[in-house]
Amino acid sequence: MLKLDRLTVASSVFVALGLVAALYVAFTDVEPDMPIDARLFMVVWLALSLVASVLISSRIRVLGFLLGLFTLLVGWRIAGLYDATIVAYTLLLAFIVYVVEFFGTARQSLAGTATAPAGLGSMTLADWHLTFIRLYIGLDFVPHFTEKLFAGAGPHMDDVKAFEQLGTPAPDFLVWLAGLCELGAAIGVGLGLLTRLASVGTALYLIIATLMGGHLTLGFIWASPGGGWEYPVLWTVLILSFCYTGAGAFSIDGVLRRHFRVPGWVETLMVRRADRANEVPQAS
Repeated sequence: MLKLDRLTVASSVFVALGLVAALYVAFTDVEPDMPIDARLFMVVWLALSLVASVLISSRIRVLGFLLGLFTLLVGWRIAGLYDATIVAYTLLLAFIVYVVEFFGTARQSLAGTATAPAGLGSMTLADWHLTFIRLYIGLDFVPHFTEKLFAGAGPHMDDVKAFEQLGTPAPDFLVWLAGLCELGAAIGVGLGLLTRLASVGTALYLIIATLMGGHLTLGFIWASPGGGWEYPVLWTVLILSFCYTGAGAFSIDGVLRRHFRVPGWVETLMVRRADRANEVPQAS
């Protein structure tokens, strides 16, 4: 029998309604500008979100939350790019419930209540603060990789044209490559999978993108014409900081370490050796 928190049930209901709306959009002409591949990807990502919310959350709540939110954001982005409002507004409600659930989980953890997910009891207010920042700056890659990889030819070619204007060679290949890098960044940093390694790789990607975009020659202020280096460097520094801290308990790394025997060398890519030595074992 499935055991789901009330907020998880609520988010699952809204995701299910969003999936129904996405199926309606996908198999009718209500959004004629949306290509078939974007329609299929939207439906698939939302179906995966529903599976994560219902089936995975009932067994490992943190993992179900992270995967459900991630896949929801991808489907939501596709709907937003094509003004599929019936889908987008329904998913907005699901997203709001996810946000409420996150802060509710943090409150339960800090209060030490029995309803808090297993393994989060040692998290401090500072840990939850860092977790919120990591989720935001990591999942901020979702709109970027979605339009490059999953939203159809229109958004993809818009990025190709932008790369052509920068004078980069093989712009179409580089857009695909950038999309894959951003997908990896969203999973590695946002969801917290091999976070220390992912933070270094993501920071390197952002540095290369900043150099190729010519932002270092356009001054500091991001609002300057063409965009200065203020925003990309801020993003890079914040992400790189997680190479030192790791992702913490509210992450895929945390789930793997609580539920499986992780080899030491893999664990080093998740968390510092000193932090591992100071941890108090918890029941999963």
